[in-house]
Amino acid sequence: MALPLPNPDYKNNFRLCAPHDPAINISKSNLVEYAKTCEEKHLVFHDGQTPTWFHLRWLGQADFARLLDTTQSNTQKLHLAFIYCVSKIENAPGNNNIMIPGTTIPGLGLNIFESKEIEQLFDFNTIMWVGGVAHDRHFLAAGIKPTYQVPHVLAQFIHMKTRSVEDTSPSVDPTAQ
Repeated sequence: MALPLPNPDYKNNFRLCAPHDPAINISKSNLVEYAKTCEEKHLVFHDGQTPTWFHLRWLGQADFARLLDTTQSNTQKLHLAFIYCVSKIENAPGNNNIMIPGTTIPGLGLNIFESKEIEQLFDFNTIMWVGGVAHDRHFLAAGIKPTYQVPHVLAQFIHMKTRSVEDTSPSVDPTAQ
C-alpha cells in the first residue's frame, strides 16, 4: 500500500526561485524560512520585478535513485538532480519566455536541459540550490511537511544580506521619547 504524499499536488505543481534572486526584496522577505520551506509566502519581490521560477517534476524515488546511482560526488548529484527534475524555467536571465528542456534521454522519454546550457545561464549556487531541493523532495517521508537543508554558502549569503539590510535600517534610540 502506497503512503500518501505530503499534499495532492506534490508530484506535479512545485516551483521555486533561488533565495538570492535579485527580484527578491530582501528587507521584506524571510529568506531563512523560504530557504527551509520553499514556500512563496515568505517572499516579497521588488515592484515590477519577476524572479526566475524553476518548475520541478517528480520522477519517483526508484527512477530518481537509479538516475543518480552512477554519480560520485554530492555536487554531481545535485547538478544531475537539477538537469533531471527541472521541467520548465520561467523568466531565465536574458529570456522572459518559458524555457522547456529539449534533449530526450533514450529509453526514458525524459526531456532534460543540457548541462552546458544551464551552466551558461545560472551560477553554481543556483544550480546547487535548485538541484538540492529537487534531490531532497524525492526522499521526503510521506505526510511530513517538507523542510530543506540550507547549503552553507547560501546560509552565508542570507546572513550577509540580512545583516546589510539591518545595518542600513534607521537606528532607534531607546532613550528617545
